[in-house]
Amino acid sequence: MFSVSENAIKSADNFVDDALYLNVDNELLHNLYSEKYNYIKLNIPISNDEICEMTLERFDVFTDDYILKTSEGAIIENYNPGIFYRGKLTNHNGIATICIFKDDINGIISIENVGNFNLGKLTNSDTQYVIYNDQKVKVDMGTECHSDELNSLDIEER
Repeated sequence: MFSVSENAIKSADNFVDDALYLNVDNELLHNLYSEKYNYIKLNIPISNDEICEMTLERFDVFTDDYILKTSEGAIIENYNPGIFYRGKLTNHNGIATICIFKDDINGIISIENVGNFNLGKLTNSDTQYVIYNDQKVKVDMGTECHSDELNSLDIEER
């Protein structure tokens, strides 16, 4: 499904060391999305000479009463949530979570004593992706929570 890109736009190099750029086979991606298999096996390169093999099971992320809202609070009616998989790595000690949408795939591969590899599509590309170890990120990524439920909790910031 993935091959190492020989002519990638290396846009992630500014914020992470040792990023690997990949091309996706969109035909296979569309097949996975349309077939909604209960179980899949994926091989994803994590370096020029290492492939991560995984066996994944589909699972539901959303409850029946799930509502998606914009940051302004408007309800999004026609959201297609995609297909979500989780499972074990077969050639490493670790786990993976992969999310498949109509024209996108992303996920996290966690390898014990190595780190978490983040897979995502490059901006302004239909076929190019990047995978990187989050331990090699060079900039502060920052986080914000926009969940009504979490924001309403009285949690002391640390």
